[in-house]
Amino acid sequence: MLLPTLAVLPENQSITHRARHALATGLLLFALVYFFFNNLHVKWIISQWPGKAPFSPTFGWALFDVLMASPILLLLGEGAWLRFLKKREYRETSFGRLIKGSPSAETDIWFWLYSASSSVLRLGTITYWIASNRWIQAWKLTYFEHALGPWTLAIVSYFATTFIEYWTHWLSHNVPEFWEFHKVHHTAEEMTILNAYREHPLLNVVQDSIRVALLALLGLSMGSIFVVMALRFVHGHLQHSQCRSGWGWLGLAVISPRAHWIHHSADPAHHNRNLGDNIALWDHVFGTYLSGTDVKASGGRFKLGISDDSARYQNVISALLSPFSRSISIFSSRFKAASVKKESK
Repeated sequence: MLLPTLAVLPENQSITHRARHALATGLLLFALVYFFFNNLHVKWIISQWPGKAPFSPTFGWALFDVLMASPILLLLGEGAWLRFLKKREYRETSFGRLIKGSPSAETDIWFWLYSASSSVLRLGTITYWIASNRWIQAWKLTYFEHALGPWTLAIVSYFATTFIEYWTHWLSHNVPEFWEFHKVHHTAEEMTILNAYREHPLLNVVQDSIRVALLALLGLSMGSIFVVMALRFVHGHLQHSQCRSGWGWLGLAVISPRAHWIHHSADPAHHNRNLGDNIALWDHVFGTYLSGTDVKASGGRFKLGISDDSARYQNVISALLSPFSRSISIFSSRFKAASVKKESK
């Protein structure tokens, strides 16, 4: 079997060989864990709670279920698009970069393994627990549910969610303790579709909980929550693709791959830019939007990743554990400094 083969793979094997084993193992885990375990779990998850929405819980989950399998389709689709229509080299596609097996690409693959085997279970459990929680039901803003039609409510809820996501993203960049966890995502030194999975599990749980709680408070049902999360999911893959397109006029309203590449730049001039997860509206409103045209005018090329400590996060175990110790150290130093300042007064 592939799994034991991977486990005993000699340390002196090339990174490319190990990356290919990891990718093959990922496909196996995806099939076994996702399609077996999560489809049993779905019978418990699909329970309707009060809420107006244009989508039934079964439809919403089915859509999310299908789109969770989209990374493979997007990898193949992006490769075909770039190779045959754009005449780019194979190694310039996400799939080519993953097979090439750089440390960054290998880390992407391992984070994908974790996410492919846990994300549906995680999101389904969070959604069920939060949206059916009696406190959420008690504090739910019933005005919106009764005053707005189902489609209007879905649209309002989506924009409200993107507003909250913008500011949680801003906090994850500007609060040092939070940055240590979000830094895991920014240590990618090359972009692939699987970059979307390169997130710390703790941050995933916190962010999913905030999104689902907001949508449930606004009165959205399970079906619509799954639809919103599914669309975000696919867009997140496209943002990290090798297409590098600015999407023309659409890129002024929606965060394009080119705009998100700028967000991942190691250049300090690009830090805290293009913070929107899906739409560019809030970046325009709060002055953080930077277009690809502006970057091209200033030279056009930039390095991806972070300028400090990137190597530490190319090891998955270190990437998962280091943020805890480092954030605790930062908080402890901040607390001691505050105590000294208070005593000196």
